[in-house]
Amino acid sequence: MIHCGRATVATAGTKVPLATTRTPASWVLCTSDPANANYVYIGDVNVRNLAAGPVGCPLDVGNWHILREVTGTPYIDLKDIYVDADADGDSVSYIYGLN
Repeated sequence: MIHCGRATVATAGTKVPLATTRTPASWVLCTSDPANANYVYIGDVNVRNLAAGPVGCPLDVGNWHILREVTGTPYIDLKDIYVDADADGDSVSYIYGLN
């Protein structure tokens, strides 16, 4: 089964998780919203935007990235994946599934 969601960074430089509760997934496809003003960054709790010295996977407007569980781990948890942005209100949409 495939699920979907959206995470919006209200204030640039203030990271937000993809989910607020435990949400296991085998894979997650994150897409930077085509209406975004600038880059968004996907990563763990240490993710940060350009102003803070970028950490994480940068996604330009409209670009996407797939995250998968690492060999030996049963799943990735969406509550442990964070998004930051260079502009207030920028967001990512995502779809995910569990094998």
